[in-house]
Amino acid sequence: MKRSSSKRAPILADLTASWHNRGCDGGDLYPSRPAQTVSARSDHRSRDRNRHCHRGFGVTPRTWTGRSKRPEARSGGPWGETTPSERSMILWRVAQRLREHGTELADLESRNVEKPIAIARDDGEFAAENLEFFAGAARMLEGRAAGEDVAKRTSLIRREPIGVVAAIAPWNYPLLMAAWKLGPALAAGNTVIFKPSELTPLTTLRVAALTNDLLPPGVLNVVTGPGSTVGAALAAHPGVDMVSLTGDGATGVAVYRTAAVSMKRLHLELAGKAPMIVFDDADLDQAAARGQRSAFYNSGQDCTAACPFLVQERVLDAFLERFLDRVAARRVGNPLAPDVVLVNVDQRADIVQREVFGPVVTVQPFRDEGEVLALANDVPYGLVASDGPATAPGRSGWRERSSTAPYGSTTILA
Repeated sequence: MKRSSSKRAPILADLTASWHNRGCDGGDLYPSRPAQTVSARSDHRSRDRNRHCHRGFGVTPRTWTGRSKRPEARSGGPWGETTPSERSMILWRVAQRLREHGTELADLESRNVEKPIAIARDDGEFAAENLEFFAGAARMLEGRAAGEDVAKRTSLIRREPIGVVAAIAPWNYPLLMAAWKLGPALAAGNTVIFKPSELTPLTTLRVAALTNDLLPPGVLNVVTGPGSTVGAALAAHPGVDMVSLTGDGATGVAVYRTAAVSMKRLHLELAGKAPMIVFDDADLDQAAARGQRSAFYNSGQDCTAACPFLVQERVLDAFLERFLDRVAARRVGNPLAPDVVLVNVDQRADIVQREVFGPVVTVQPFRDEGEVLALANDVPYGLVASDGPATAPGRSGWRERSSTAPYGSTTILA
């Protein structure tokens, strides 16, 4: 049975420093919100400061003490006792607030992550849509009767908040990660301690500031700092009931081990590989176009980015000609850091076995369906899937057989 958290106040015992988010000239960038947000001292202070200040804005790190100053400050509190309809309306207002500040958030996201402004705008729109979805989902939480095993007694399954969720996010989609992690946790009545990447914290901090008057005190708490210190402390903290991590596999293993000591619930979204398979009967122009978009969207900094490309031998040269033409035509911000395509890479190479998370893809030939199945699944993990026409000759049953990796599946272009 899960621990009840409805009577516990928000976990702010160890999070007692105020907002400390300043521009490079020392001026306050966002309004103060005492005892709600704490920054942690970075292990890479000079590097981080230079990264954030090079365009006229920045975050000055601050120490997280990790010592309890208010023992009564724990998880849960009145937020978990609100009705689903109340949480639904608040989440809807949060989504609308993001829409009202969409231009500002997109500009901040673009500058902080150094991603194209068009992608940053799409991210902001999608973040608001996700929060609107979870605002609706908050009203759909349900319980059910489990039968009458004892005379005159009916067993019930009732959904209740878990308590405090520590959400640890990566640097590639800061604004979207905030929506993806905050939406479901808040909709279900949990309080959240959100740790964005120390490299890209600005939009998360801004969202917290923008929604300060919409969410009750203690419901959303933001901490910043390295995962090795702040993230590890959250995973180990006895007042945290669940950890949601998006990151690489090694980080997931570390969080898994730490959280197991106190038997926390876990949500882990880890590294991925997305093999893109091109058979000899595929439309090669379509395959090259779709492959280029999938591999290099967001500079390939995406766990679903297409890689590796597995191409049937008979059409390898024809596909490469089309694919490389499209890659060469891409506009990149830094001419010294172009997109990279590696051909005929060995299956055991690290670039094939590990997530790249950048604008680099590999291309490997295969002879037949049996070989490509083996190549596609001969990696420690997978993630996404798309499929070609269901009527493709000889492809019956492919979906059922295409993935034996621990999780994930395969992209098929046929």
